[in-house]
Amino acid sequence: MKKNRWLVRAPSNIALIKYMGKKDAPADLGANLPENASLSMTLDNLCTFVEIQRTEGEGTVLLPGLPDISSAALPPQYSLREPDLSAKGREKVLRHVERVRSELGVAGGFGLALKTANTFPEASGIASSASSFAAITLATALACSEDPAAFESAWLSDPKLRRTLARLSRKGSGSSCRSFEGPFVEWEGEDAYPVASGLPELAHFVILISSESKAVSSSEAHARVKSSPLWPARAERRASREDR
Repeated sequence: MKKNRWLVRAPSNIALIKYMGKKDAPADLGANLPENASLSMTLDNLCTFVEIQRTEGEGTVLLPGLPDISSAALPPQYSLREPDLSAKGREKVLRHVERVRSELGVAGGFGLALKTANTFPEASGIASSASSFAAITLATALACSEDPAAFESAWLSDPKLRRTLARLSRKGSGSSCRSFEGPFVEWEGEDAYPVASGLPELAHFVILISSESKAVSSSEAHARVKSSPLWPARAERRASREDR
C-alpha cells in the first residue's frame, strides 16, 4: 500500500470445545484468562480487514468508511460490512490500540488512523471480536514497527512473534488469541498454540438466518455462567482432570 499506510486481515474462529468463565488474573498477567482450555477452528474468509495509517500529532482515531481492499484476495461472494460500534465499543478499540503501543514501547511520535470492516455481521454468534482485535493488534504492531518490511517477513516465519501478538490481542478480546494460527488452535492459560491434525482440509459453511446482534454478549455470558448452581461442580471436574 501507500507509504505509511497498510492493510491487514485476520480470521475469525469458532470454538469446537468452548471455554466458559474467566479467571481473576493477577495484574501482571493481564486480563481474559480462561477457566478451561478450548479448541477452535479458524475461519479464513470470515475475517476482519483493518486499514491503518500513520498521522501527524498524537492519539488514535477510527475513521468512517470501508478499508481499501483492492490489493486483497477476497472471494466474490463476500462483501465488506462496516461494524456499527457503540461508544463503549469504540472506546474499547481505541484503548486497545494504545495498550499495544505502550506494551511495544512505541507510545508517541505519531498518531494512528484506522478503518475496519468485517465480511460477516458483528455480534451475531461468529467471533467478530476475535478477528477484529487480532487484526487491530497486528495492524498496530505493523504500523509502529521501525521496518515494516522486516516485520512482515518475521510475521510469516517467526512463531514467537505471533505468540507475542496473540498474548497482546487476548487482553482486548480473549478468543482473539486463537486467530493468529490455524486451522486448529488450543488456548489454555496465557497462550494459544496450533494443534496438529491428521484430518484432510475441511470446508466450513455458515448459514446466516439473521444479522441481529445476539441478546447476551460473550463477556456477559462468561460472567453469568459463574452464577449457575452447576458452576462449582464444573470447576471441580476441570480441576480433577488437571491433577491427573
